[in-house]
Amino acid sequence: MSDAFFSACSYCDLFAESAGLCSDDNTTNVAPIFLVTFGAGSATFSLDTPANLSFTTSYHQLFANPISDGDFAFTNVVPSSPVVWHGGAVDHTPNDSGGYMFLANADPNPGEFYKDTVDNLCIGQRYEFSVYLTNIVRPYGLAKPNVLFEIRTATSDNTLIAQKSSGDIPEYSSMTWTKYGISFVATNTSVVLLMISNTPNGGGNDMALDDIAFSICSNASSGVCSIG
Repeated sequence: MSDAFFSACSYCDLFAESAGLCSDDNTTNVAPIFLVTFGAGSATFSLDTPANLSFTTSYHQLFANPISDGDFAFTNVVPSSPVVWHGGAVDHTPNDSGGYMFLANADPNPGEFYKDTVDNLCIGQRYEFSVYLTNIVRPYGLAKPNVLFEIRTATSDNTLIAQKSSGDIPEYSSMTWTKYGISFVATNTSVVLLMISNTPNGGGNDMALDDIAFSICSNASSGVCSIG
């Protein structure tokens, strides 16, 4: 994707229909079409890569601390350095011992945390793209993370279908996970899912992601259609 895409992003919401998360009544009893939990293990840093988990990122992966601006790691505990972080805090996934999360020290320049393509959508159905996010910084008044969710066509022009910001993710005295995301009506059978850094500041702007899910907003359909 070109640099021009990033420079234009602040204006994208003028051209895209966006909506928040689906009603719990429509998603609670439906298994996600896919769910990324990042796995679990006894080692502090996972050796898995985004490619192993079928997505891409513009961030640089590390397998040890320190994690600097523009870097990320799959880790099962928030490092205790820098001291402003919630050192010792763990992932969101329920009932997993040593569960990994995607911990990112966001760069001031826009970058893609997550990019994936989903195929075989049912045109006219509403889908939800969601993730649990947390600000890993204690209440020090630093820059807060903000994530831009985008849905684009999986075509050469990557036409924007929907866009929504998480808003600033608050600091808490204890690290707190909250579900964020976007829902959209499929107009194409294949779409690109994106999560993009949306805070132009590197002082703070540190976060973790977990349990990335793609679901249909209906109890009456699998959300997967045969094409052809």
